[in-house]
Parts: sequence; C-alpha cells; structure tokens
Amino acid sequence: MESEQSTTSSTTSELSEDIDFSSFDDIDDDDNKASYNSNSRIERSQKHSDNDDIPSTVEDLPAMRFSSKFAERYPTCGPDLFFGSLDDALMKALFDPTNPRPLILLLHDDRSIAANIFCRNVLCSRMILDYLADNFVVWVWDRTYEIDHEQFEDMLKHHVGNRITASIMPITMNTYPLLVCIMFQNGQLQIISKIRGTMSCDEVYEELLSAHDKFNRRIETFNILEDSSLLCKEFLTILLEGSIEYDEIANKLAIVHRRILRIYNIDVPHWSIDYTHQKAIIDARIGHKQTEHLLFHGCTPSAAASIIQYRFDHELIGQHGTSFGHGFYFASRSSTSQRYARADPPSNEHAILVCHVIVGKSCTGDSSMRKCPDSYDSTNDGSDSTYVVYSNEQILPKYLVIYE
Repeated sequence: MESEQSTTSSTTSELSEDIDFSSFDDIDDDDNKASYNSNSRIERSQKHSDNDDIPSTVEDLPAMRFSSKFAERYPTCGPDLFFGSLDDALMKALFDPTNPRPLILLLHDDRSIAANIFCRNVLCSRMILDYLADNFVVWVWDRTYEIDHEQFEDMLKHHVGNRITASIMPITMNTYPLLVCIMFQNGQLQIISKIRGTMSCDEVYEELLSAHDKFNRRIETFNILEDSSLLCKEFLTILLEGSIEYDEIANKLAIVHRRILRIYNIDVPHWSIDYTHQKAIIDARIGHKQTEHLLFHGCTPSAAASIIQYRFDHELIGQHGTSFGHGFYFASRSSTSQRYARADPPSNEHAILVCHVIVGKSCTGDSSMRKCPDSYDSTNDGSDSTYVVYSNEQILPKYLVIYE
C-alpha cells in the first residue's frame, strides 16, 4: 500500500495555499497559487467600494445580469452584491483593515430546478438579506449562459487556488444556487461553509450564523498536542474509556502491544452535508445504499489535526505514491494503517483516523489513473484491502484515535 500520508501534512502551514502577497499577472499552472499584492489590491478595492455601481471588469457582467433578472422576477432586489472582479471582492472582504468579513461566492444557474424556489424563499427573505448585508461580502457568478466551462474553472483557480476549486467544481448544477463561504486563516483561503439551493430558509440562516462564528474565531490555533480542550470544544468529543462506543472502536482497531491514549468522535457539520449529498448521488446511480465502508488512515497527530481542520488536501495527492491511482488512500485493516501512523517528534503519540468512505463501484487501480474511471467511484489494490477515492467529499472522518 502506498503511504497514506500522501494526503496529509505534518503541520497546518504545509497545507497553505502559499499566499505570498505578490502580484499574479502570470499564472503558473504547476504552482497554482492564489497570490495577492496587499497594498495595490487594497487600494483598488477601497477605490472600487466608493464606486460600487460602476462595473470595472468582464467579471462584473454575470453579477449585473443576475441583479437585473432578480429585480424583474422577485419582489425584492435580492442580496447586496459586490460589483467587481473576484480578486477585488476577496480584498474587500478578507483584507479590509477596518471591517474584514467572510466572502460569499454566490453561484447561480437558472437551469437548476432549485433556483426559483431558493431565490424566492431564501434570497428574498428579509432576515437573510439583512444578515448577509451586515456580515458578509457577496460576489455572484451567473453560470446560466456559460459557454466555456473551463473559463469558469480557470478563473477560480486563478483567484482561490486549486484546493477550493476542486471542492466547488464537482457540485452538481441541480443543487444551485450555491453559496460558498470563504475566510483567510493561517496563510490560506479556506471554505467554512457550502450552502446549497436545496436548503430551507431556516437551514441557510443557521449555516450563515455558524460560518460567521467560525470567521470570528479564525485567530484561534488548532493544536491537537498542546490544547486538547480547544479541540474537544471545536471539533471533537472525547469518548469515555470503557463506554460502548469507545470499546467498539478500540476493538475495530485491534492495536496490539500499543496503549490507546484517547479516542475522539469527530463532528464537522458541513462535511456531513457534503458527504450525505455525494452518497445520495452515488446510491441513486448504483441502485442501492451499500456504497460506503468504514476504513482507516494512518498519519502523524499533526497531520490528523490538519485534516480535521482543512479536510484531505487535493494538492498533496501523489506526493508519496500513486500505485493504485492519484487519490486518497484508505485501508480496510488497521494493521496496514498502523505502518503509516508515525509519531511527531519528540512525542511518541501516533494517530489513526477512522473514516466513512464512499467506495461505491470500485475497480482495480494503477498509477496512470489521475481520476476515477467513468462509471466507477473508487479504485483498489485488487484485493479490497486498499481503497483510493478521488474527491474529499467522499470521505467523512468519524473518529480520531491517539495511541502510543
């Protein structure tokens, strides 16, 4: 089995989009970095904010079209929008020195069956509109008349990097409108919530409250070794030793000659939404619901911390091997994962993540596979002891086990 640490990082800084605050007139497809010139971009953003009604780039056109159509169709003018490039919107939202706010990418498509209902019930709600206006910067892109699919994808890569783009692009159009909430922390852009057009007004409001709360707490440091109490409050619930749940996970792991120190239950709500949505799509295509396995992923504790905060990182795929495909690796036997569960020096603590993984229809993989073959959802090593999935939305980490 290839090293499971191919999709993790020993420190959160290694997961960074590596934003170096330099201009990005040229795009390096190999580096795929989202970079910003803090002085010039903020200056342009401030000038733009004084003239928000004056479009400045071709990226204004979808927003203008969306705003015009919305006013014609619905009893309100919809959310207050930022007119300008996505670059300017990022600067205005995340790097405003006086009033930084999370950015919402509002992605719309009239062809979605949910579009009209969501616009009328959610985007016309005074409760939603007021909360958005007070707490977020909203930038819209209307994909209804999109001719070049790759143009939209390239624009996202240019402005927000590969990891966020890889998280947005697979989302089916029938769940649009899509509200992607983004913040900046630890040197990188991060998605803190994805709100789909199939959600109710109350569900959207709860997600917005949660996203803004995460934004307000963005300066807190996630450190599994130094501050377990913060982890338990934010992401994890420690299981009581001897409880039914604790014993069940300990028995599944069957760790021999090593003492289990702690077992945590992992709960990141918006991950569950993404995972459930992906599972429903795959279940419907295959025709049954037995599409997921409980699998293991061994790594260092600091890598586990990075995964819990940022998810499995698409940009780290392939760094430590690709024998069965360029994806995220999991084992059906914990003994296999234990070989990759290394310690963070000088600590002697090791980590295994116990994850629900949607394997769906699986085939034998090889190193030439950079994406899952058509009509399949995962690849394997030919014996079903190792599985590879190609989207982090097919992974739901459920337990973190720390052992000696």
